[in-house]
Amino acid sequence: MKRATILSLLLLMATSIMAQSVKIVPKMKKGDVKTYVGTGETSVQGQMVRTSHDDVYTVTDKTKNGFVVQVESNLGNTKTDINFSNLTQVLEKVFANQIVIYDTNKEGKIVNVRNLEEQKKHAVDVIDEIFNSAQMQQMNVVLPRENIMKMVEEKFSSENMLKMALSIPSPLNLNGKTISEGMEEESFNMQGLKLKTIYHLSNGGKTIIADSNLDMNVQEIKEYLVKQVKQLMPSLASMFEGQIDQALQRGTVKVSARQKATYEIGDDGWVRQLTVDSESAQTGQVNKSIVVLTLK
Repeated sequence: MKRATILSLLLLMATSIMAQSVKIVPKMKKGDVKTYVGTGETSVQGQMVRTSHDDVYTVTDKTKNGFVVQVESNLGNTKTDINFSNLTQVLEKVFANQIVIYDTNKEGKIVNVRNLEEQKKHAVDVIDEIFNSAQMQQMNVVLPRENIMKMVEEKFSSENMLKMALSIPSPLNLNGKTISEGMEEESFNMQGLKLKTIYHLSNGGKTIIADSNLDMNVQEIKEYLVKQVKQLMPSLASMFEGQIDQALQRGTVKVSARQKATYEIGDDGWVRQLTVDSESAQTGQVNKSIVVLTLK
């Protein structure tokens, strides 16, 4: 009797532990197509940009080590409160027919970004068109084209693109992970800021919440800001570097970031819905956004 009670308690404990962890492994086969309808609201200094888009995930091939997944993003309607007549056209050109091709392992975890050169060329073409437009001629004085191109080179490096693909919330970025209640890990946001992410599980592991907050010390923030100024406005870099320590100590320059991503996982392991609520602030500029992706 006593032995049976102990075994029952051990079984209960094991079941409880299992309920507090989940491994994300979506069912994949060549030819699978998953279409996500996306809506987004982004506030830039209190002015709103609203977008809609479709993201089509296609498993185009099965390989010896996993799968090939193509992601095609198409921008829909764009509405903005910002008084910049060319913004809609710029957004459409940046996002229209964007295609990213990933190699994954057998668990669907991204291990490689295939078409870096095509993505880089697309970004360069868009930047050239922006700088050549009549409305943007003056921008070349403030932000020289060659400086922007250097940032593009860095952004589209294989190391950075893989890091972003595994960090930024998407229907693929959790694949292959075993997530437990309270688990912590390092991640990065779209701006490249380092975050600490803490995971929470509910609904039997079908709902995963990833709470992320800035995880950078003063020296790391200084290096991040100095690097940005060197890239964008090198002529001001020396002056900025000489003043940044005092500005950080006084609190006149602040950097903050937070992000909450809520994943609803289906029985087949694919994300059914993803909601990302984020906010970041740098040197007084505050950006907020809410993006929702829903599987059709």
